[in-house]
Amino acid sequence: MQFSLASCLMLMGAATSAMALSLPKNKPPTTIVVTLSDNGFQPNEFDARVGDSVEFRTSGGSGSVVESAFDVPCQLRHAGFSSGMFETNGAETSRVFIVPITNNKPLAFYNGATDRCNVGGHVGVINGMNNGEQSLSDFKSKALGFKGTVENPTITRGGDLKPPAPNPAKD
Repeated sequence: MQFSLASCLMLMGAATSAMALSLPKNKPPTTIVVTLSDNGFQPNEFDARVGDSVEFRTSGGSGSVVESAFDVPCQLRHAGFSSGMFETNGAETSRVFIVPITNNKPLAFYNGATDRCNVGGHVGVINGMNNGEQSLSDFKSKALGFKGTVENPTITRGGDLKPPAPNPAKD
C-alpha cells in the first residue's frame, strides 16, 4: 500500500489537530487571597501553580507573614519571604504582601507576631502533602511544640508590599 506525500501530510495534520484538542489549556495565573486575623490564616492550606500569586491581607490586630522550613517552624527560612509587621486597628490593612509562586514545591509559613506561631498555631502550607512531614497538621504540631524564640523579621523580602486591590472574596 502506497501513500502519497499529500496523504501523509493530511494524516499528520489531522493527528496534530486531534492532539492539540485533547491537551488541557493553560490556566491563566490567579491570585489567592489569604487573610490573617486573630484566628490565624484563612485559608491556611491551599495549592498554587507556578505563576500564581498569594496576596496576604490582615484584618485586625498585628501580625506578619514569614516563610519557614517544615522541620524548623517559627523560624525564618534561609532566603525565605517575610512581610515585616502589619499593624491595624480592627480594619483591613492599608497594604498587602504579595508573594509570587515560582515553583511547585511545598512551602510553609507562619505569623511572626508574639505567641501566634508557637502558642496559637498560626501557620499555613502551600502545595503541602496530605499527610507526613510536609502537611499542615505536621507543621502545626511542630509549631505548637516549638520552645525557642519566634523569629519576626522587620524587613520585607521575597514579595511586594502594595496598597490592596478590592478583595474578590468580599466583593
